Amino acid sequence: SVRANIKGVESSSATKSGILSA
Repeated sequence: SVRANIKGVESSSATKSGILSA
């Protein structure tokens, strides 16, 4: 999710949850 966040692929909510789960 972190990499996806950098690329801006994940949505805002998905990114927040992704970082916490990642």
